[in-house]
Amino acid sequence: MIRLIKNELRKIFKKKTIYILFIITTIVILTNTIVGVSIYEGKMIDHSLEEIKNEREEMQERLKNLDYTNRSQIDEYIETKTKLEIAELSLKYEYGSWQERAISSYEYELQDIIRNINLYTYKNQNKEQLDITKKKYDEVLYLLDKCDWKEFAKFEQKETNNQISKLEESKKNNNQQIDKRNNEMSINNTGNPMEITDFINQNSTISIEEQISRYKSKKEILDIRIKEDISYAFSDRNTLLLEYKRTENSFKQMYDNKNYDEMEYAQKIKYNEDLANVKKLEYMLYNKIPTLNKDNSRDMLKNSLKYYEILIITITIIVSVSIISDEINKGTIKLLLIKPFSRGKILLAKFITCIIIMILTVVFILIVQCLAGGIIYGFSDYLVPIMEYDFGTNKVIEVNIVSGLITSLIAKLPMYILILAITFGVSTITANTPLSIIIGILLYLSKNLIQVNENMKINKYFLATNWDFTRYLYGALPEAEFLNESFSAILCVIYFIIVIGITFTTFKQKDIRNV
Repeated sequence: MIRLIKNELRKIFKKKTIYILFIITTIVILTNTIVGVSIYEGKMIDHSLEEIKNEREEMQERLKNLDYTNRSQIDEYIETKTKLEIAELSLKYEYGSWQERAISSYEYELQDIIRNINLYTYKNQNKEQLDITKKKYDEVLYLLDKCDWKEFAKFEQKETNNQISKLEESKKNNNQQIDKRNNEMSINNTGNPMEITDFINQNSTISIEEQISRYKSKKEILDIRIKEDISYAFSDRNTLLLEYKRTENSFKQMYDNKNYDEMEYAQKIKYNEDLANVKKLEYMLYNKIPTLNKDNSRDMLKNSLKYYEILIITITIIVSVSIISDEINKGTIKLLLIKPFSRGKILLAKFITCIIIMILTVVFILIVQCLAGGIIYGFSDYLVPIMEYDFGTNKVIEVNIVSGLITSLIAKLPMYILILAITFGVSTITANTPLSIIIGILLYLSKNLIQVNENMKINKYFLATNWDFTRYLYGALPEAEFLNESFSAILCVIYFIIVIGITFTTFKQKDIRNV
């Protein structure tokens, strides 16, 4: 058997076709990797600085046409001057510095302070309130110029706590007013208490609750910032912190009032995806996992089986089709049949050879991608673990790039082997190379044509619905509730046995003499 396999491998590697396919594969991988950094050299362009400069210029021009002594223009003058001073304050510090980012974080409060200074200066002319507000503003400027971001963060934390306390007190007073008003109306039997309550809630309580929610979210960011020693300055850690809180807040808003058990299946899938995203960001933040650029060598390598799946399938199909049909069509199959090997052994050797070529193709693609990604993006990215959320243990786990690739390959193997078996079988039975290739490609593309949903349970028995086991990795829910890992495994094995059984039976009975 080993001698037969060696002989088949020797014949394959004597053909130019296999080398042409590998050269094309290399070109595709290199092009795909280079394109990832060709636009903006792999860096995301931040237009915030340009927007601030444009804002300043726009406010300067607008202010020239406004007169604060004109009563009809005074409010617009104050608002325009406030925006101008905020923009100028932001531009005072280096873009990306902790001061510039801290101003952005404290922007709403700063706007209120500066707006009040302009209000008391140009409109109300209240010297006492003006002095109090200026003192507050001078304190902010002092902290910004002191170059101690932690002290500023503690100041902002204190201010945020004060705002939360004021808003909660205001909410409490509003509720008391509502209760009092409802009691009066009940005693007097006038009006509709529910309508009045709803009106007050809509115009005050909801607005206050939204503000409380915003300040509480801000407080959480500040608490983490101080505890984890994450400066306001532009950095991967700061970006991760803000992204984590943004994602977590969005998750809470979407699912806080929903019961998981009562969700529809599609909603459960979306919930799990969002939960995994939040948990992975949280884990990276608190465990100081390095964040990678959008384009990086690790993710390029991790997704190789997805990016280049069509290449793996194409090479597998071409080899599996030509290894038997070419010999039948050329008549060289007779030279094998006269040797002291059974037809079953000959066919099995060819099938095993196809599997070896398929695995070699995968290994070749991974090696080329590893080298290309490492040279272009840096080999250090490969040391950063992949974060996966295990729904079985409800924990985030770290997976190194090698383990991740092996796991993905094992999950993809049923699809590769089944497509190989079917195209190998069609080629053996029909000896028609073009037909076998077309059937193989259509079979692969069928995975994109079959829609998996709860209303089409007949899809449960289709091969393309079951052969990709990556959908089950780490306890994730499959696309439809009627799918499960055990059923998919059994179905794939049944299909494989049927296809191989028909192929070997047909080949043993095939009349080769007249070929």
